[in-house]
Amino acid sequence: MGVFKKQGVYWIDYYLQGHRKRERIGPDKRLAEAESHHVPARSSVTPATINRELACLKRMFNVARKGLMILKGGVPTTNPMAMVSLEGERNERDRVLSGEEFGRLQAAAEPWLRPILLVAYATGMRKGEIRSLRWDQVDLKRGTIRLRSTDTKTDEGRVIPLNQALTSVFKTATRYVGCPWVFVNPANAGGVASESGTS
Repeated sequence: MGVFKKQGVYWIDYYLQGHRKRERIGPDKRLAEAESHHVPARSSVTPATINRELACLKRMFNVARKGLMILKGGVPTTNPMAMVSLEGERNERDRVLSGEEFGRLQAAAEPWLRPILLVAYATGMRKGEIRSLRWDQVDLKRGTIRLRSTDTKTDEGRVIPLNQALTSVFKTATRYVGCPWVFVNPANAGGVASESGTS
């Protein structure tokens, strides 16, 4: 990122998603410098992108330490990236289906998928959280799903209230003896079907 002058006009030089960009600003140097400060916002670098690059650097130094790669100046004895912390990632969702849209989706879905879709729509849980949902996380007496910090992508636990439709789904769902998962493939559930519902 920088400001330079060419033929009496100031330009800014920066990278956008790995590609070098140059923008013509005009004859005012102060304006060009001010514009250059907005480049990070323009470049759309997300915490997730930064984390992937940091993880790559850490891996490179670990490989070098094992003697699998020689860096200029010799093999490092320590990993200089070891003390670098990753950025917090907060992925925001900006689109929610309307009730009518969800109804059409449910009508078109296979029967086995409908309860999973309902859980996703009613709770906002991530796909991984739903697929790994266990019966010991569902509390029908309190009407909640409890996710611990180790159950979530953001390492933040939360309690999710159940509405009437979800309560009905969990009460009527088939449970398999010896299988902790709520949503399973009966062919590989690892047990025999038991009575529906949770305690």
